[in-house]
Amino acid sequence: MSDQESDRDADRRITRLDSVWEPAPAATPRPSLRTRAGRTVRFFWSLLGVIAFVGGPPAAATLTYRWWGAYLPTAADLETLLTDSGRAPVSLIVTGAAGVLAVLWLVLAATLLYVTAADVLAVTAGIRLPRPRLPGPLRTLAAGLAGTAAAGVGGSVAFASPPAAVHHIDTVPATQPAARLGTAAALPPEAAAAASRYRVAEGDWMWHISARTLGTADRYLEIADLNPQYATDPDFPDVITPGWTLNLPTEAHDRGPRTHARGTYLAAAPPPKPAPSPAPRPEHPEADAAPALPAPSIPAAPAQPAPDGEESDPLDLALPVTAALATSGLLAALLASRLYQQRTRARQHRRLHHRLPAAPEPHTETAVRAAARPTDVARLDHALRALPLLLRDTPADQLPDIIAVWISPDSLHLILTAPATDAPLPFLADPTGPRWVLDADATLPTLTGGEIALLPTLVTVASHPQGHHLLLDLERIGALSITGDPRQTTNMLRYLATELATSTWSDDTDIAVTGLHPTDAEHLTTLGAHRIRITTPDQAEALAQRWTAQPSGPPLAARIGNPHDGPPTPLVILTATPDNPTTNSGYGSRSAEVTAARTENRFELGIDADGGVVLDWLDTTGLYATGLPADQLANLARLFHSVQTRPSGARTTPVDEPVPAATEEWANGTDVHGHLLSPANTAAASGQEPAGDVAADRVPAEEVPARRGRTPHDDATLDADLADWHDPATSRLRIAILGPVDVQAVGPPPDERLRFHREIVVYLASRGRHGATGEQLDAALWPETIVSPRSRRVAMSRTRRWLSETPDSAPWLPPNNSVERTYRLNDGYLLDWHLFRRLRTRAETAGPDGATDLRRALELVRGRPLAGAELAYSTRYRTPYTWLPDSDIQPHHLISAIIDTTHQYVRLCLDTDDLTGARWAVDIAWQADQERADDHPWLDAIRIAHRAGHRAEVRTLLDDLVQAREAEVPEDLTAATYREIITLMPEILQIG
Repeated sequence: MSDQESDRDADRRITRLDSVWEPAPAATPRPSLRTRAGRTVRFFWSLLGVIAFVGGPPAAATLTYRWWGAYLPTAADLETLLTDSGRAPVSLIVTGAAGVLAVLWLVLAATLLYVTAADVLAVTAGIRLPRPRLPGPLRTLAAGLAGTAAAGVGGSVAFASPPAAVHHIDTVPATQPAARLGTAAALPPEAAAAASRYRVAEGDWMWHISARTLGTADRYLEIADLNPQYATDPDFPDVITPGWTLNLPTEAHDRGPRTHARGTYLAAAPPPKPAPSPAPRPEHPEADAAPALPAPSIPAAPAQPAPDGEESDPLDLALPVTAALATSGLLAALLASRLYQQRTRARQHRRLHHRLPAAPEPHTETAVRAAARPTDVARLDHALRALPLLLRDTPADQLPDIIAVWISPDSLHLILTAPATDAPLPFLADPTGPRWVLDADATLPTLTGGEIALLPTLVTVASHPQGHHLLLDLERIGALSITGDPRQTTNMLRYLATELATSTWSDDTDIAVTGLHPTDAEHLTTLGAHRIRITTPDQAEALAQRWTAQPSGPPLAARIGNPHDGPPTPLVILTATPDNPTTNSGYGSRSAEVTAARTENRFELGIDADGGVVLDWLDTTGLYATGLPADQLANLARLFHSVQTRPSGARTTPVDEPVPAATEEWANGTDVHGHLLSPANTAAASGQEPAGDVAADRVPAEEVPARRGRTPHDDATLDADLADWHDPATSRLRIAILGPVDVQAVGPPPDERLRFHREIVVYLASRGRHGATGEQLDAALWPETIVSPRSRRVAMSRTRRWLSETPDSAPWLPPNNSVERTYRLNDGYLLDWHLFRRLRTRAETAGPDGATDLRRALELVRGRPLAGAELAYSTRYRTPYTWLPDSDIQPHHLISAIIDTTHQYVRLCLDTDDLTGARWAVDIAWQADQERADDHPWLDAIRIAHRAGHRAEVRTLLDDLVQAREAEVPEDLTAATYREIITLMPEILQIG
């Protein structure tokens, strides 16, 4: 089936994922008069339909018999048919066809009656009978008749019947906004806050939704009564639409996804009620007031407008990911940032013609990137570092007593133990409770880079998939007992250790972990060896005693008044205690202890059987406990281990890998960076000592794939393609990734979500002739998410219209109606990365005469590859380019190729004393490598200055390199970099 035919498929429509979480009623109300009247009409209409289907054909046959009875075949006709080999009479053919239709009708009529009776028995007698699948219209008749009959034709007896089908809608009518937002009519606020909701997914049935949320399928009409906004649909409640948000009775709770009930359960978070006060701290002798937690409230619009005038669209919204990371947006963002930092540091050890290793399990990094909410992390870190500046003029006895932080998509709340009305701008005091609120659009003071975070032991203990996070200040709490299911308490302990080890605001925190399984302990040290130490219980106790013996005043006052000589480094001790049958928690026997202050106070955090967090002293519900399962921790440890440098004797062994061979036919004989696979062109044979370990730099000749007969004449179209690339009037599709992503096509660009459509084009270009199936496209753009095929087809159709046609009048993006059912770009498009590789290959083939092609390749670089492409607009938008970990165009790979090409060009320029060209090449390298993390451009710049005789410039460059590597002396640089400097200019270390 072609895309055009698929677009007309009425049974597949766009699934809308709404970003609005509206309140739900607290109890099941009596059906309204309108609802009861609708049921009555539906009952009689369904009854009439069943009668017409079951009794209509026999009645019609009886009434019309006198017209068609004379044409029935007789016994003589049958005898003639059997004995005569001639052509059968027309009457026999018609009679045979009518007989087949009659049998089909009998089967359907009997099935319809049986399914209706089985539905009634299920609700009235609790008898569950197998029910075959009926065609959609008949299933609707059966459900309508049985459902309204079991309900007493407008009465209150609930009936639950699986719907005939789940229909989809392309758009939501503007005249029915409630149908899109799922807003119940006239809901009292106190009832709305105490209820949960359910977002319908494709394939869901009301019968199974009721079983998942209420424990029995027979109460589905109670859910229907709570959702009158959908009553305008004549098929409701027997037919429901993906994207609808259903109000649930107050007693509903999630019992886990199941067949035909795989949607998103939205737990309620009611407003807090008065709760017992937490125990006072020594520095706050007065009794603390109970902190009130703000109820989650998801606004109807994104927290930030999309840039470039783009509008919000469901395909760009932040979508659910795996359960392990669905509520870990903050940790995922911290892990992604930490991974980027480690890769940046590892690049100084990279050898020429090598690259950082690919992720051992790309799906792990993809899941992290998909779940990450970097906007929340950056906002929180900025606020925590700005607070000491904002509070520096506040007297110590008037400082706020912060016990927790609440993050929502539109604001950040500091939860206080007592009201404080003099909040420093841009924070605002909340008149309804002891909170300071920072709106998403408020401007914080500019930081200089040396500020410390006010709350270094802040850590997430509970979250909601809709973007709400609760963080506790462990230093303020002092001691926290985590009780509940053993698996969940251990998962939370792993999570707390991982977040504390990777969070940017905990950079001066020591973490001691004891009691975890040795494998978990090893994995934690892989993620955060600079902060985490694994100890025995006795060692942890000794640490706590030494830390307690240090003199210290109130930590907040010390950090605000004297930030550079404040309180001692915070110490957090995480202890996994064995099962304790005497634990009187009410949530289970397993307990974990978190200690972070000198205090006798002890707070308790409970985790119930459904994973919900119970904090009686904060009195909040509807949040899920954070947790990191052991297998997820192991996957993360393997990912981080792949980019870490490891000591090997007196040296540091670099972690990199040879650039793999290219798989494209046009790149035969080269690696994926365009470098010729020839022993003569390896780093070892070049005579140039690259950065990295000397012994590991040289690649044995037998490990280098043999060159496969490539000549300068292999790429006859390169010059014409390069001319078209620079010709603004060309009709060829041009895709640029060696800088900010850009796509130039002759068709009209989409009116909205242009960046999303650019990503589609870049993804397909990266796939080359392999293309991508619909399933591969879904996994790349919406990882771990069920997406309607119709949604994908609409997106591809819009992209196709934008790309328009090739010079041969064929679409650049043909429909996926080939045998392989794949999407792929037609040949002839231009990708700057491909041109870069082709130019580099031809330059290497030409030897010293290839300098011109190397320069042309470097002229394609416009900045950092894919600059900013992987960043989401805000917490409400999906993280784009999550598929990069499983591709060869990751930015750090492209940067390595650019730097290697720059090094080749610099060598050729130095051979001809073209110092201006060599300096230009180093500038190009640093445009791509804006962190200047790779040592090779530094060494090239030093060589250029040394060749020019500028000794002061050489010394300045060396000092800048030492400072950039956070080293004290040149000897602290990588062994190969230091040896290269000694070899090149032994006198330089004697200067000054």
